Amino acid sequence: MAQSAIQLAQVGIKSARLDAELLLMSALNISREKLITRWTDHIHADQLAAFQLLLARRLKREPLAYITGNKEFYGMKFLVDKRVLIPRPETEILIERTLHYVKQWEFGHDQLALVDVGTGCGNIAISIAKTANFVKIFATDTSPEALEVARINASLQSLDQNISFLLGDLLAPLPQPVNIIIANLPYISESKYEGLEPEITQFEPREAFVSGVDGLDHYRHLLAQTPQFLLQNGIMLLEIDPEQVPAMRALIFKYLPQSTIEVLQDGQHLDRTILVKA
Repeated sequence: MAQSAIQLAQVGIKSARLDAELLLMSALNISREKLITRWTDHIHADQLAAFQLLLARRLKREPLAYITGNKEFYGMKFLVDKRVLIPRPETEILIERTLHYVKQWEFGHDQLALVDVGTGCGNIAISIAKTANFVKIFATDTSPEALEVARINASLQSLDQNISFLLGDLLAPLPQPVNIIIANLPYISESKYEGLEPEITQFEPREAFVSGVDGLDHYRHLLAQTPQFLLQNGIMLLEIDPEQVPAMRALIFKYLPQSTIEVLQDGQHLDRTILVKA
């Protein structure tokens, strides 16, 4: 284990020790608790071979989530592969703030409707559906392959009947207006993308990250569609790059001039989410 961690560190992986442990857990198909209790156990040759194959993939900087086939997000495990972006912990603020507003709507209103735009593996829509089963949830994506993964994840959580997955361009597939629009769309500029770590540039889908010269093409398109699909007194929650706050303010006021804006920080105290109240 120590030697594996050293190898991972030598190729630039900061979480080398943790990654080595997670790879071993995957090879042995055991939990962290069992790994601790079996720490001094002998590893059989076939188990060692399986671990070495996984380690070789990580040494090539393939993301850990693609190697193990899953990623934990908001207390649940999601199936992930090269068809979808790997969920990041900073996105959990979208869930937390959405549920905050959903609870205010729970009593005394018509059925609440929301959309997760660019759903990917479905982690946002599924996390909300798990807690707020009274909400009408739509999830859209332009990728049929991503929607396949999202449907599998919804089924694994027994929530496939709670979410309508729709193929199409952002809000365009919606059959009705909604109260809440949630979007974690591509927001990386073409130039910034080239400097990202190889786990991203060599393995994750490029189209899940890059959005034109300034990283805002997708949000321009979304905001242009929004007046048609966001109900009065509705809200939007948009994940962004911290450097994009001024440009996003201008875009939002262009398409929603009467709206108010609040900037929310992630766990690293970075401006990560824009809350728009229409």
